Amino acid sequence: MDRFLKNPVWRDCFCLSVVLGILFFSFLGGRPLSSPDEGRYVEIPREMVMSGDYVTPHLNSLKYFEKPPLVYWIEAAPIKLGFFNEFAFRFPIALFALLGCLVLYGFTLHFYSRRAGLWSAVVLATSILYYALSRIILLDLILTVFMTSGLLSFFAGIKTDPGFSRRKWLAFSAISLALAVLTKGLIGALIPLGIMAVWITLFNKWRLLRPLYLPTNLLLFLAVVVPWHVLVSLRNPSFFDFYFIHEQFERYFTTIHRRHQPFWFFIPITFLGFLPWTLFLPRALKDFIPKTFKDWKIYDFESFLIVWILFIFIFFSCSKSILIPYILPIFPPLALIVGRFLSYSWKNHLKIGPEVLLYFIFYLTLILGSVYAFQRLHVEIIAQPLFLSISQILSLWAVTLIVLPLLYFWKGTRWALGAILAAQLGLLFILNNAGTYIQKASMKPFAEKILTAYPKGAEVITYHAYFQDLPVYLRHTVKIFNWSGELDFGAQIEPNNKIMITDAEFKKSWSSPKNVCIVTKQNFYGDLLPTVGAKPFLLGAQDEIVLACNHPPRG
Repeated sequence: MDRFLKNPVWRDCFCLSVVLGILFFSFLGGRPLSSPDEGRYVEIPREMVMSGDYVTPHLNSLKYFEKPPLVYWIEAAPIKLGFFNEFAFRFPIALFALLGCLVLYGFTLHFYSRRAGLWSAVVLATSILYYALSRIILLDLILTVFMTSGLLSFFAGIKTDPGFSRRKWLAFSAISLALAVLTKGLIGALIPLGIMAVWITLFNKWRLLRPLYLPTNLLLFLAVVVPWHVLVSLRNPSFFDFYFIHEQFERYFTTIHRRHQPFWFFIPITFLGFLPWTLFLPRALKDFIPKTFKDWKIYDFESFLIVWILFIFIFFSCSKSILIPYILPIFPPLALIVGRFLSYSWKNHLKIGPEVLLYFIFYLTLILGSVYAFQRLHVEIIAQPLFLSISQILSLWAVTLIVLPLLYFWKGTRWALGAILAAQLGLLFILNNAGTYIQKASMKPFAEKILTAYPKGAEVITYHAYFQDLPVYLRHTVKIFNWSGELDFGAQIEPNNKIMITDAEFKKSWSSPKNVCIVTKQNFYGDLLPTVGAKPFLLGAQDEIVLACNHPPRG
Protein backbone atom coordinates (compact mmCIF):
# COMPACT_ATOMS: atom_id res chain seq x y z
CA MET A 1 0.00 0.00 0.00
CA ASP A 2 2.85 2.38 0.86
CA ARG A 3 4.49 1.69 -2.50
CA PHE A 4 1.13 2.26 -4.18
CA LEU A 5 0.61 5.64 -2.53
CA LYS A 6 4.18 6.74 -3.26
CA ASN A 7 3.41 6.58 -6.97
CA PRO A 8 1.99 10.08 -7.68
CA VAL A 9 -0.35 8.91 -10.45
CA TRP A 10 -1.87 6.09 -8.41
CA ARG A 11 -2.11 8.41 -5.43
CA ASP A 12 -4.00 10.93 -7.57
CA CYS A 13 -6.37 8.23 -8.81
CA PHE A 14 -6.96 7.03 -5.25
CA CYS A 15 -7.68 10.54 -3.99
CA LEU A 16 -9.94 11.33 -6.95
CA SER A 17 -11.81 8.07 -6.44
CA VAL A 18 -12.42 8.85 -2.76
CA VAL A 19 -13.35 12.52 -3.15
CA LEU A 20 -15.38 12.19 -6.34
CA GLY A 21 -16.82 8.91 -5.12
CA ILE A 22 -18.32 10.75 -2.15
CA LEU A 23 -19.75 13.30 -4.58
CA PHE A 24 -21.24 10.76 -6.99
CA PHE A 25 -22.41 8.02 -4.61
CA SER A 26 -23.86 10.10 -1.78
CA PHE A 27 -27.65 9.95 -1.46
CA LEU A 28 -28.07 7.97 -4.69
CA GLY A 29 -31.05 6.15 -3.23
CA GLY A 30 -32.63 9.24 -1.71
CA ARG A 31 -35.45 9.52 -4.22
CA PRO A 32 -37.65 7.08 -6.13
CA LEU A 33 -37.12 6.29 -9.80
CA SER A 34 -38.14 9.04 -12.18
CA SER A 35 -40.51 8.36 -15.04
CA PRO A 36 -40.27 7.62 -17.88
CA ASP A 37 -36.52 7.08 -18.34
CA GLU A 38 -35.39 5.50 -15.08
CA GLY A 39 -38.48 3.30 -14.94
CA ARG A 40 -37.85 2.10 -18.49
CA TYR A 41 -34.13 1.43 -18.03
CA VAL A 42 -34.75 -0.62 -14.89
CA GLU A 43 -37.84 -2.50 -16.04
CA ILE A 44 -36.15 -3.86 -19.18
CA PRO A 45 -33.21 -5.34 -17.19
CA ARG A 46 -35.64 -6.66 -14.56
CA GLU A 47 -37.53 -8.54 -17.25
CA MET A 48 -34.25 -9.82 -18.70
CA VAL A 49 -33.32 -11.29 -15.32
CA MET A 50 -36.79 -12.76 -14.78
CA SER A 51 -36.99 -14.33 -18.26
CA GLY A 52 -33.33 -15.23 -18.72
CA ASP A 53 -33.48 -13.69 -22.21
CA TYR A 54 -30.63 -11.18 -22.51
CA VAL A 55 -30.86 -10.89 -26.30
CA THR A 56 -34.34 -9.53 -27.01
CA PRO A 57 -35.25 -6.55 -24.80
CA HIS A 58 -38.82 -6.46 -23.50
CA LEU A 59 -40.60 -3.54 -21.87
CA ASN A 60 -43.71 -4.58 -19.96
CA SER A 61 -43.53 -7.94 -21.75
CA LEU A 62 -43.54 -6.34 -25.23
CA LYS A 63 -40.51 -6.35 -27.52
CA TYR A 64 -38.62 -3.08 -27.34
CA PHE A 65 -35.96 -2.34 -29.96
CA GLU A 66 -35.28 1.37 -29.50
CA LYS A 67 -31.82 1.00 -27.93
CA PRO A 68 -28.98 -1.55 -27.88
CA PRO A 69 -28.52 -3.69 -24.77
CA LEU A 70 -25.29 -2.70 -23.00
CA VAL A 71 -26.90 -0.46 -20.38
CA TYR A 72 -29.63 -3.09 -19.87
CA TRP A 73 -26.94 -5.69 -19.19
CA ILE A 74 -25.12 -3.36 -16.82
CA GLU A 75 -28.32 -2.56 -14.93
CA ALA A 76 -29.22 -6.26 -14.79
CA ALA A 77 -26.10 -7.00 -12.72
CA PRO A 78 -27.30 -5.58 -9.36
CA ILE A 79 -30.78 -7.08 -9.92
CA LYS A 80 -29.25 -10.49 -10.62
CA LEU A 81 -27.15 -10.15 -7.46
CA GLY A 82 -30.28 -9.49 -5.41
CA PHE A 83 -29.92 -5.74 -4.91
CA PHE A 84 -33.30 -4.25 -5.74
CA ASN A 85 -33.35 -0.62 -4.64
CA GLU A 86 -32.76 2.84 -6.07
CA PHE A 87 -29.15 3.01 -4.86
CA ALA A 88 -28.29 -0.26 -6.59
CA PHE A 89 -30.05 0.81 -9.80
CA ARG A 90 -28.15 4.12 -9.99
CA PHE A 91 -24.82 2.74 -8.78
CA PRO A 92 -23.56 1.71 -12.26
CA ILE A 93 -24.26 5.19 -13.68
CA ALA A 94 -22.42 6.90 -10.82
CA LEU A 95 -19.55 4.42 -11.25
CA PHE A 96 -19.25 5.33 -14.93
CA ALA A 97 -19.33 9.04 -14.00
CA LEU A 98 -16.33 8.44 -11.74
CA LEU A 99 -14.65 6.35 -14.43
CA GLY A 100 -15.14 9.18 -16.94
CA CYS A 101 -13.34 11.61 -14.63
CA LEU A 102 -10.47 9.15 -14.11
CA VAL A 103 -10.19 8.60 -17.87
CA LEU A 104 -10.01 12.36 -18.42
CA TYR A 105 -7.39 12.69 -15.66
CA GLY A 106 -5.26 9.96 -17.21
CA PHE A 107 -5.26 11.40 -20.71
CA THR A 108 -4.78 15.00 -19.55
CA LEU A 109 -1.81 13.77 -17.51
CA HIS A 110 -0.50 12.04 -20.63
CA PHE A 111 -0.79 15.14 -22.83
CA TYR A 112 -0.20 17.92 -20.28
CA SER A 113 0.48 17.48 -16.56
CA ARG A 114 -0.75 15.95 -13.30
CA ARG A 115 -2.15 19.24 -12.08
CA ALA A 116 -4.03 19.80 -15.34
CA GLY A 117 -5.38 16.27 -15.08
CA LEU A 118 -6.63 16.80 -11.55
CA TRP A 119 -8.31 20.08 -12.42
CA SER A 120 -9.88 18.61 -15.58
CA ALA A 121 -11.39 15.73 -13.61
CA VAL A 122 -12.73 18.09 -10.92
CA VAL A 123 -14.18 20.49 -13.50
CA LEU A 124 -15.97 17.66 -15.31
CA ALA A 125 -17.31 16.11 -12.10
CA THR A 126 -18.68 19.39 -10.73
CA SER A 127 -20.24 20.77 -13.91
CA ILE A 128 -23.99 20.83 -13.35
CA LEU A 129 -25.12 18.70 -16.31
CA TYR A 130 -22.48 16.00 -15.87
CA TYR A 131 -23.28 15.71 -12.16
CA ALA A 132 -27.02 15.68 -12.82
CA LEU A 133 -26.71 12.88 -15.38
CA SER A 134 -24.52 10.89 -12.99
CA ARG A 135 -27.61 10.48 -10.81
CA ILE A 136 -30.14 9.52 -13.50
CA ILE A 137 -30.34 6.17 -15.27
CA LEU A 138 -29.82 7.28 -18.87
CA LEU A 139 -27.58 6.17 -21.72
CA ASP A 140 -25.83 9.46 -22.44
CA LEU A 141 -23.29 9.52 -19.63
CA ILE A 142 -22.05 6.00 -20.39
CA LEU A 143 -21.97 6.90 -24.10
CA THR A 144 -19.89 9.98 -23.24
CA VAL A 145 -17.37 7.91 -21.27
CA PHE A 146 -16.88 5.42 -24.11
CA MET A 147 -16.69 8.11 -26.80
CA THR A 148 -14.16 10.08 -24.75
CA SER A 149 -12.06 6.99 -24.16
CA GLY A 150 -12.25 6.05 -27.86
CA LEU A 151 -11.32 9.49 -29.19
CA LEU A 152 -8.47 10.13 -26.75
CA SER A 153 -7.10 6.61 -27.21
CA PHE A 154 -7.15 7.12 -30.98
CA PHE A 155 -5.22 10.38 -30.71
CA ALA A 156 -2.72 8.87 -28.27
CA GLY A 157 -2.26 5.95 -30.67
CA ILE A 158 -1.58 7.95 -33.82
CA LYS A 159 0.91 10.12 -31.91
CA THR A 160 2.82 7.05 -30.71
CA ASP A 161 5.62 5.40 -32.68
CA PRO A 162 4.79 2.06 -34.35
CA GLY A 163 4.96 -0.83 -31.93
CA PHE A 164 3.12 -2.41 -29.05
CA SER A 165 2.10 0.88 -27.40
CA ARG A 166 0.55 2.15 -30.61
CA ARG A 167 -1.28 -1.14 -31.11
CA LYS A 168 -2.55 -0.98 -27.52
CA TRP A 169 -3.92 2.55 -27.84
CA LEU A 170 -5.65 1.89 -31.15
CA ALA A 171 -7.09 -1.42 -29.94
CA PHE A 172 -8.44 0.32 -26.85
CA SER A 173 -10.00 2.94 -29.10
CA ALA A 174 -11.69 0.31 -31.28
CA ILE A 175 -13.12 -1.52 -28.26
CA SER A 176 -14.33 1.75 -26.67
CA LEU A 177 -16.15 2.80 -29.83
CA ALA A 178 -17.69 -0.66 -30.14
CA LEU A 179 -19.01 -0.37 -26.59
CA ALA A 180 -20.34 3.09 -27.46
CA VAL A 181 -22.32 1.49 -30.32
CA LEU A 182 -23.72 -1.11 -27.91
CA THR A 183 -24.70 1.75 -25.61
CA LYS A 184 -26.66 3.98 -27.99
CA GLY A 185 -26.41 2.73 -31.53
CA LEU A 186 -24.60 3.91 -34.63
CA ILE A 187 -23.80 7.39 -33.30
CA GLY A 188 -21.38 5.73 -30.90
CA ALA A 189 -19.04 5.14 -33.84
CA LEU A 190 -20.28 7.58 -36.51
CA ILE A 191 -19.67 10.70 -34.42
CA PRO A 192 -16.11 9.77 -33.34
CA LEU A 193 -15.24 8.63 -36.87
CA GLY A 194 -16.65 11.91 -38.22
CA ILE A 195 -14.48 13.88 -35.79
CA MET A 196 -11.41 11.89 -36.81
CA ALA A 197 -12.16 12.28 -40.53
CA VAL A 198 -12.76 16.04 -40.34
CA TRP A 199 -9.61 16.65 -38.30
CA ILE A 200 -7.41 14.43 -40.49
CA THR A 201 -8.73 15.90 -43.74
CA LEU A 202 -8.83 19.53 -42.66
CA PHE A 203 -5.28 19.57 -41.32
CA ASN A 204 -3.81 16.95 -43.69
CA LYS A 205 -2.79 14.47 -40.98
CA TRP A 206 -2.95 11.38 -43.16
CA ARG A 207 0.67 10.49 -42.47
CA LEU A 208 -0.17 9.97 -38.78
CA LEU A 209 -2.42 7.04 -39.70
CA ARG A 210 0.46 4.82 -40.77
CA PRO A 211 0.31 2.15 -39.46
CA LEU A 212 -3.32 1.98 -38.31
CA TYR A 213 -3.41 -1.81 -37.78
CA LEU A 214 -6.82 -1.66 -39.42
CA PRO A 215 -7.51 -5.43 -39.86
CA THR A 216 -6.84 -6.16 -36.18
CA ASN A 217 -8.80 -3.19 -34.88
CA LEU A 218 -11.69 -3.71 -37.27
CA LEU A 219 -11.87 -7.33 -36.13
CA LEU A 220 -11.93 -6.19 -32.48
CA PHE A 221 -14.67 -3.68 -33.22
CA LEU A 222 -16.83 -6.22 -35.06
CA ALA A 223 -16.22 -8.91 -32.43
CA VAL A 224 -17.85 -6.66 -29.85
CA VAL A 225 -20.62 -5.15 -31.99
CA VAL A 226 -21.77 -7.92 -34.31
CA PRO A 227 -22.81 -10.87 -32.07
CA TRP A 228 -25.79 -9.20 -30.38
CA HIS A 229 -26.99 -7.53 -33.59
CA VAL A 230 -26.90 -10.85 -35.43
CA LEU A 231 -28.59 -12.81 -32.63
CA VAL A 232 -31.41 -10.32 -32.12
CA SER A 233 -31.97 -10.06 -35.89
CA LEU A 234 -32.20 -13.83 -36.27
CA ARG A 235 -34.73 -14.05 -33.47
CA ASN A 236 -36.71 -10.99 -34.54
CA PRO A 237 -37.14 -10.38 -38.29
CA SER A 238 -38.70 -6.95 -37.64
CA PHE A 239 -35.67 -5.74 -35.66
CA PHE A 240 -33.53 -4.37 -38.50
CA ASP A 241 -36.01 -1.93 -40.01
CA PHE A 242 -37.23 -0.52 -36.70
CA TYR A 243 -33.83 -0.33 -34.99
CA PHE A 244 -31.70 1.01 -37.83
CA ILE A 245 -34.15 2.92 -40.02
CA HIS A 246 -36.79 4.17 -37.58
CA GLU A 247 -34.64 4.70 -34.48
CA GLN A 248 -31.31 5.72 -36.03
CA PHE A 249 -31.99 7.58 -39.27
CA GLU A 250 -35.60 8.75 -38.98
CA ARG A 251 -34.92 9.99 -35.44
CA TYR A 252 -32.16 12.26 -36.78
CA PHE A 253 -33.58 13.39 -40.12
CA THR A 254 -37.31 13.68 -39.33
CA THR A 255 -39.55 15.07 -36.60
CA ILE A 256 -41.25 11.72 -36.08
CA HIS A 257 -40.34 11.75 -32.36
CA ARG A 258 -41.63 15.32 -31.92
CA ARG A 259 -38.50 16.54 -30.16
CA HIS A 260 -37.51 19.32 -32.51
CA GLN A 261 -35.78 22.37 -31.04
CA PRO A 262 -34.28 25.54 -32.59
CA PHE A 263 -30.70 25.40 -33.88
CA TRP A 264 -29.41 27.51 -30.99
CA PHE A 265 -30.94 25.22 -28.33
CA PHE A 266 -27.62 23.84 -27.08
CA ILE A 267 -26.02 27.26 -26.56
CA PRO A 268 -27.91 28.05 -23.33
CA ILE A 269 -27.86 24.38 -22.33
CA THR A 270 -24.06 24.27 -22.58
CA PHE A 271 -23.68 27.62 -20.81
CA LEU A 272 -25.87 26.59 -17.88
CA GLY A 273 -24.85 22.93 -17.79
CA PHE A 274 -21.13 23.71 -17.60
CA LEU A 275 -21.49 26.30 -14.80
CA PRO A 276 -19.56 27.65 -13.00
CA TRP A 277 -16.70 26.74 -15.30
CA THR A 278 -18.42 28.37 -18.30
CA LEU A 279 -17.23 31.69 -16.87
CA PHE A 280 -13.62 30.55 -17.31
CA LEU A 281 -14.14 29.35 -20.88
CA PRO A 282 -13.53 32.65 -22.74
CA ARG A 283 -9.97 33.10 -21.46
CA ALA A 284 -9.28 29.36 -21.43
CA LEU A 285 -10.26 29.15 -25.11
CA LYS A 286 -8.32 32.33 -25.94
CA ASP A 287 -5.15 30.71 -24.62
CA PHE A 288 -6.00 27.30 -26.09
CA ILE A 289 -7.13 27.96 -29.67
CA PRO A 290 -4.25 28.24 -32.15
CA LYS A 291 -3.94 31.74 -33.62
CA THR A 292 -3.19 30.91 -37.28
CA PHE A 293 -3.99 28.04 -39.61
CA LYS A 294 -0.30 27.08 -39.52
CA ASP A 295 -0.51 26.88 -35.74
CA TRP A 296 -3.65 24.75 -36.04
CA LYS A 297 -1.60 22.22 -38.01
CA ILE A 298 1.23 22.30 -35.46
CA TYR A 299 -0.81 22.06 -32.26
CA ASP A 300 -2.42 18.74 -33.06
CA PHE A 301 -4.09 17.99 -29.73
CA GLU A 302 -5.57 21.47 -29.42
CA SER A 303 -7.04 21.40 -32.93
CA PHE A 304 -8.36 17.86 -32.35
CA LEU A 305 -10.29 18.94 -29.25
CA ILE A 306 -11.75 22.00 -30.97
CA VAL A 307 -12.94 19.87 -33.92
CA TRP A 308 -14.39 17.41 -31.39
CA ILE A 309 -16.44 20.13 -29.69
CA LEU A 310 -17.62 21.84 -32.87
CA PHE A 311 -18.49 18.61 -34.70
CA ILE A 312 -20.73 17.28 -31.91
CA PHE A 313 -22.31 20.68 -31.29
CA ILE A 314 -23.20 21.14 -34.97
CA PHE A 315 -24.19 17.49 -35.45
CA PHE A 316 -26.82 17.51 -32.70
CA SER A 317 -27.94 21.08 -33.41
CA CYS A 318 -28.89 19.94 -36.93
CA SER A 319 -30.86 16.96 -35.65
CA LYS A 320 -34.65 16.93 -35.87
CA SER A 321 -34.76 15.15 -32.51
CA ILE A 322 -33.06 17.03 -29.66
CA LEU A 323 -32.86 16.35 -25.95
CA ILE A 324 -30.69 18.06 -23.33
CA PRO A 325 -28.39 15.06 -22.54
CA TYR A 326 -27.28 14.76 -26.19
CA ILE A 327 -24.72 17.56 -25.74
CA LEU A 328 -22.89 15.86 -22.86
CA PRO A 329 -20.04 14.40 -25.03
CA ILE A 330 -18.56 17.89 -25.49
CA PHE A 331 -18.13 18.32 -21.74
CA PRO A 332 -14.92 16.23 -21.38
CA PRO A 333 -12.95 18.34 -23.92
CA LEU A 334 -14.39 21.53 -22.42
CA ALA A 335 -13.34 20.33 -18.96
CA LEU A 336 -9.87 19.54 -20.26
CA ILE A 337 -9.49 23.02 -21.75
CA VAL A 338 -10.68 24.75 -18.58
CA GLY A 339 -8.70 22.36 -16.38
CA ARG A 340 -5.51 23.23 -18.26
CA PHE A 341 -6.19 26.93 -17.76
CA LEU A 342 -6.95 26.51 -14.05
CA SER A 343 -3.80 24.43 -13.60
CA TYR A 344 -1.71 27.20 -15.13
CA SER A 345 -3.51 29.84 -13.05
CA TRP A 346 -2.97 27.84 -9.86
CA LYS A 347 0.70 27.15 -10.53
CA ASN A 348 1.60 30.69 -11.61
CA HIS A 349 -0.82 32.62 -9.38
CA LEU A 350 -2.36 34.07 -12.55
CA LYS A 351 -4.78 36.88 -11.90
CA ILE A 352 -8.35 35.75 -12.50
CA GLY A 353 -10.00 39.09 -11.82
CA PRO A 354 -12.16 38.98 -15.00
CA GLU A 355 -13.53 35.57 -14.03
CA VAL A 356 -14.21 36.63 -10.44
CA LEU A 357 -16.04 39.70 -11.75
CA LEU A 358 -18.10 37.58 -14.18
CA TYR A 359 -18.92 35.17 -11.36
CA PHE A 360 -20.02 38.03 -9.11
CA ILE A 361 -22.20 39.68 -11.77
CA PHE A 362 -23.79 36.43 -12.97
CA TYR A 363 -24.72 35.03 -9.56
CA LEU A 364 -25.80 38.41 -8.22
CA THR A 365 -28.16 38.62 -11.21
CA LEU A 366 -29.54 35.17 -10.38
CA ILE A 367 -30.11 36.16 -6.76
CA LEU A 368 -31.86 39.42 -7.62
CA GLY A 369 -33.88 37.76 -10.38
CA SER A 370 -35.02 35.01 -8.03
CA VAL A 371 -36.04 37.48 -5.31
CA TYR A 372 -37.98 39.52 -7.89
CA ALA A 373 -39.69 36.39 -9.19
CA PHE A 374 -40.73 35.38 -5.68
CA GLN A 375 -42.22 38.81 -5.12
CA ARG A 376 -44.21 38.57 -8.34
CA LEU A 377 -45.34 34.98 -7.82
CA HIS A 378 -47.33 33.45 -5.02
CA VAL A 379 -44.70 31.58 -3.03
CA GLU A 380 -47.31 29.15 -1.71
CA ILE A 381 -47.54 27.50 -5.16
CA ILE A 382 -44.01 26.16 -4.58
CA ALA A 383 -43.77 23.10 -2.35
CA GLN A 384 -42.29 23.99 1.04
CA PRO A 385 -39.29 21.61 0.80
CA LEU A 386 -38.47 22.93 -2.69
CA PHE A 387 -38.78 26.52 -1.48
CA LEU A 388 -36.39 25.66 1.35
CA SER A 389 -33.85 24.26 -1.14
CA ILE A 390 -34.11 27.38 -3.30
CA SER A 391 -33.58 29.53 -0.20
CA GLN A 392 -30.51 27.49 0.70
CA ILE A 393 -29.08 27.97 -2.81
CA LEU A 394 -29.67 31.73 -2.74
CA SER A 395 -28.09 31.95 0.72
CA LEU A 396 -25.08 29.94 -0.47
CA TRP A 397 -24.60 32.25 -3.44
CA ALA A 398 -25.00 35.35 -1.28
CA VAL A 399 -22.31 34.17 1.15
CA THR A 400 -20.03 33.22 -1.74
CA LEU A 401 -20.39 36.66 -3.31
CA ILE A 402 -19.33 38.25 -0.03
CA VAL A 403 -16.42 35.90 0.63
CA LEU A 404 -15.07 35.46 -2.92
CA PRO A 405 -13.83 39.04 -3.58
CA LEU A 406 -12.29 39.22 -0.10
CA LEU A 407 -10.41 35.95 -0.59
CA TYR A 408 -9.27 36.93 -4.06
CA PHE A 409 -7.88 40.33 -3.09
CA TRP A 410 -6.44 39.26 0.26
CA LYS A 411 -5.31 35.69 -0.41
CA GLY A 412 -5.02 35.43 -4.18
CA THR A 413 -6.05 33.10 -7.00
CA ARG A 414 -5.81 29.77 -5.18
CA TRP A 415 -8.14 30.78 -2.39
CA ALA A 416 -10.60 32.24 -4.87
CA LEU A 417 -10.66 29.02 -6.89
CA GLY A 418 -11.12 27.07 -3.67
CA ALA A 419 -14.11 29.24 -2.75
CA ILE A 420 -15.72 28.76 -6.17
CA LEU A 421 -15.21 25.00 -5.98
CA ALA A 422 -16.57 24.82 -2.42
CA ALA A 423 -19.65 26.83 -3.43
CA GLN A 424 -20.24 24.53 -6.40
CA LEU A 425 -19.99 21.42 -4.24
CA GLY A 426 -22.51 22.93 -1.83
CA LEU A 427 -24.83 23.73 -4.74
CA LEU A 428 -24.66 20.18 -6.09
CA PHE A 429 -25.57 18.64 -2.75
CA ILE A 430 -28.51 21.02 -2.36
CA LEU A 431 -29.70 20.29 -5.90
CA ASN A 432 -29.45 16.58 -5.22
CA ASN A 433 -31.70 16.97 -2.19
CA ALA A 434 -34.15 19.07 -4.21
CA GLY A 435 -34.37 16.45 -6.97
CA THR A 436 -37.12 14.60 -5.13
CA TYR A 437 -39.40 17.62 -5.30
CA ILE A 438 -38.65 18.49 -8.93
CA GLN A 439 -39.30 15.17 -10.67
CA LYS A 440 -42.71 13.86 -11.65
CA ALA A 441 -44.85 11.89 -9.23
CA SER A 442 -43.53 8.41 -8.54
CA MET A 443 -45.60 5.23 -8.70
CA LYS A 444 -43.72 3.79 -5.72
CA PRO A 445 -46.39 4.76 -3.11
CA PHE A 446 -49.16 3.34 -5.32
CA ALA A 447 -47.27 0.09 -5.86
CA GLU A 448 -46.69 -0.23 -2.12
CA LYS A 449 -50.42 0.30 -1.46
CA ILE A 450 -51.35 -2.41 -3.96
CA LEU A 451 -48.82 -4.89 -2.57
CA THR A 452 -49.96 -4.19 0.99
CA ALA A 453 -53.69 -4.32 0.26
CA TYR A 454 -53.48 -7.44 -1.90
CA PRO A 455 -50.47 -9.45 -0.69
CA LYS A 456 -51.49 -12.46 -2.77
CA GLY A 457 -51.37 -10.37 -5.92
CA ALA A 458 -53.71 -8.24 -7.93
CA GLU A 459 -54.02 -7.62 -11.64
CA VAL A 460 -52.98 -4.02 -12.34
CA ILE A 461 -54.28 -2.06 -15.33
CA THR A 462 -53.34 1.43 -16.41
CA TYR A 463 -55.97 3.54 -18.14
CA HIS A 464 -55.14 6.27 -20.70
CA ALA A 465 -51.54 6.12 -19.49
CA TYR A 466 -48.51 3.91 -18.99
CA PHE A 467 -46.38 4.65 -15.92
CA GLN A 468 -42.88 3.35 -16.62
CA ASP A 469 -41.85 2.86 -13.00
CA LEU A 470 -45.03 1.05 -11.90
CA PRO A 471 -43.98 -2.44 -13.14
CA VAL A 472 -40.59 -1.99 -11.46
CA TYR A 473 -42.07 -1.38 -8.02
CA LEU A 474 -44.77 -4.03 -8.49
CA ARG A 475 -42.09 -6.44 -9.76
CA HIS A 476 -44.47 -7.63 -12.45
CA THR A 477 -45.90 -6.25 -15.67
CA VAL A 478 -49.20 -4.38 -15.97
CA LYS A 479 -51.99 -4.41 -18.53
CA ILE A 480 -52.75 -1.28 -20.54
CA PHE A 481 -56.19 -0.07 -21.48
CA ASN A 482 -56.90 2.69 -24.02
CA TRP A 483 -53.38 4.10 -24.41
CA SER A 484 -50.99 4.58 -27.34
CA GLY A 485 -47.27 5.31 -27.13
CA GLU A 486 -43.81 3.79 -27.31
CA LEU A 487 -45.11 0.24 -26.77
CA ASP A 488 -47.16 0.35 -29.97
CA PHE A 489 -44.47 -1.29 -32.10
CA GLY A 490 -44.12 -4.23 -29.72
CA ALA A 491 -47.91 -4.61 -29.66
CA GLN A 492 -48.11 -4.51 -33.47
CA ILE A 493 -45.57 -7.28 -34.02
CA GLU A 494 -47.25 -9.38 -31.31
CA PRO A 495 -50.96 -8.76 -32.02
CA ASN A 496 -52.03 -11.60 -29.72
CA ASN A 497 -50.29 -10.10 -26.71
CA LYS A 498 -52.17 -9.95 -23.41
CA ILE A 499 -50.85 -6.52 -22.42
CA MET A 500 -52.91 -4.14 -24.56
CA ILE A 501 -56.51 -4.97 -23.64
CA THR A 502 -59.84 -4.02 -25.22
CA ASP A 503 -62.97 -2.60 -23.58
CA ALA A 504 -64.52 -6.05 -23.45
CA GLU A 505 -61.42 -7.59 -21.85
CA PHE A 506 -61.26 -4.80 -19.28
CA LYS A 507 -64.93 -5.20 -18.31
CA LYS A 508 -64.52 -8.97 -18.02
CA SER A 509 -61.51 -8.61 -15.71
CA TRP A 510 -63.11 -5.87 -13.63
CA SER A 511 -66.33 -7.85 -13.03
CA SER A 512 -64.49 -11.06 -12.15
CA PRO A 513 -63.91 -12.32 -8.56
CA LYS A 514 -60.17 -11.63 -8.80
CA ASN A 515 -58.67 -8.43 -7.45
CA VAL A 516 -58.12 -5.83 -10.16
CA CYS A 517 -56.59 -2.37 -9.64
CA ILE A 518 -56.59 0.43 -12.15
CA VAL A 519 -54.23 3.41 -12.16
CA THR A 520 -55.09 6.52 -14.13
CA LYS A 521 -54.87 10.29 -14.11
CA GLN A 522 -57.49 12.31 -12.27
CA ASN A 523 -58.91 13.87 -15.44
CA PHE A 524 -59.62 10.39 -16.91
CA TYR A 525 -61.09 8.89 -13.75
CA GLY A 526 -64.56 10.30 -14.43
CA ASP A 527 -64.56 8.75 -17.93
CA LEU A 528 -63.83 5.39 -16.36
CA LEU A 529 -66.87 5.24 -14.05
CA PRO A 530 -69.50 4.45 -16.74
CA THR A 531 -67.24 1.71 -18.08
CA VAL A 532 -66.86 -0.15 -14.79
CA GLY A 533 -70.60 -0.09 -14.09
CA ALA A 534 -70.20 0.33 -10.33
CA LYS A 535 -68.37 2.76 -8.14
CA PRO A 536 -64.87 1.39 -7.58
CA PHE A 537 -63.09 1.19 -4.24
CA LEU A 538 -60.70 4.18 -4.09
CA LEU A 539 -57.42 2.91 -2.66
CA GLY A 540 -55.39 6.10 -3.07
CA ALA A 541 -54.98 9.44 -4.83
CA GLN A 542 -51.93 11.66 -5.03
CA ASP A 543 -50.46 14.22 -7.44
CA GLU A 544 -53.44 13.91 -9.82
CA ILE A 545 -53.01 10.12 -10.01
CA VAL A 546 -55.86 7.86 -8.85
CA LEU A 547 -55.68 4.23 -7.74
CA ALA A 548 -58.99 2.36 -7.71
CA CYS A 549 -59.81 -1.32 -7.26
CA ASN A 550 -62.82 -3.50 -7.99
CA HIS A 551 -62.79 -5.11 -4.52
CA PRO A 552 -61.79 -3.69 -1.14
CA PRO A 553 -58.84 -5.35 0.61
CA ARG A 554 -59.92 -8.51 2.40
CA GLY A 555 -59.04 -8.75 6.04
